[in-house]
Amino acid sequence: LLLFADRVISMSSYVSRRFWFLRRKTDIVFYIMNKPQYAKAENHIAGSPLRLVFPAQFRYGKNQQVVICAVKRYIEQTGDDTIRLYLPGDGARLDEMKSLAARLKIDKNVIFPGKLSLDGVLELYEKCNIALCASNVETYGRCIAEPFMLGRCLLTRNTGVALDIIRDGENGLLFDGEEDLARQLVKLHDNPGIVVKMGNQAFVDRKMFSAESVIDSYLHVISKA
Repeated sequence: LLLFADRVISMSSYVSRRFWFLRRKTDIVFYIMNKPQYAKAENHIAGSPLRLVFPAQFRYGKNQQVVICAVKRYIEQTGDDTIRLYLPGDGARLDEMKSLAARLKIDKNVIFPGKLSLDGVLELYEKCNIALCASNVETYGRCIAEPFMLGRCLLTRNTGVALDIIRDGENGLLFDGEEDLARQLVKLHDNPGIVVKMGNQAFVDRKMFSAESVIDSYLHVISKA
């Protein structure tokens, strides 16, 4: 790529920064998000009760334990026992995370739906008002882009495509670690209008993933080649 490519296309700034030596010839171009579920004309999102979802494989680096412990902190600080956290997926650490939720006595607040199809995940997003991404690393992050397209309130670590689409405090919220996530959840509990505001702004900004926008990005890259 360094020697022979005229332009390099990267799916996110997170990836392009890992290949810093290609920076001068790299452009960011998103995936086209064209599932029928994304074509809805209106966004319907409630501010409460808090319904959280983080679909991911249960393995090291995905950090479901961070989210589970943050929910425990949230319940202790607010007394709100109506919060629900959905963790769809499978993997080597699934039983460990189930045991953690039971040990913290929040197993009724943390639901493990198992491995879902993509359509199943999208349906779950629509049933929830907050989407999470606690991963250490995402090259792109469907768990970031998909709920953004669906107009959910997104809380994410600064990884993957979050670097390119999230304006912290406007169309999503960034967090880093268990304590910070718990603090953000308490903030949303106290100000449920923020959940609605963030979700609706994401719904407006989602046009960056449209076919028209992505094709324009490709044409721009080609014009510089």
